[in-house]
Parts: sequence; C-alpha cells; structure tokens
Amino acid sequence: MADADIELMHVDDALVVIVKPAGMLAVPGRGADKHDCAAARVQRRFADALVVHRLDQAASGLLLHACGLAFAHPLTGAALHFDSAPPF
Repeated sequence: MADADIELMHVDDALVVIVKPAGMLAVPGRGADKHDCAAARVQRRFADALVVHRLDQAASGLLLHACGLAFAHPLTGAALHFDSAPPF
C-alpha cells in the first residue's frame, strides 16, 4: 500500500488522526516483512509525528499521532488512563 492509502481524519498543529484498517500494523514489527506500518506511513508525511497509542493488527479504528514531543507527553498520559474495557 502507498502512503496515499492512509485516510486522514484530522490534522492540526498538535495532532494527526488516521483511520487504521484491519490487517495493518500500528507500529513496526520484528522482521523485514513487518516494517510497513501506520506509524511509518504517517511519519513519511509528518516527520515529527509520534505514536500516542496502538491498535492490534486485526483491529481497525482511529490512531492518534502527536506532532512533536510537546504534544506527545500529555496525549500519551491521557491514553494510558483511558479505560477501553467494554461496558459488558
């Protein structure tokens, strides 16, 4: 897949939000065949983008990337405290 295949939902000075399709890695895995991932594609377009959280490869959904360290720390902290447990 080419970088153009990343669907951007939101871009501003602090944040890049993309739609990660099921089957795509959120971050690079081990091995040369697992280097293509959402994080690498976003960083090719937005060099200072940093991963805020991850989704499993089988999951689809929104991925947040902070634009630089100044935005990454508060967003990462917020993601760590988010309760993602299903309500059932």
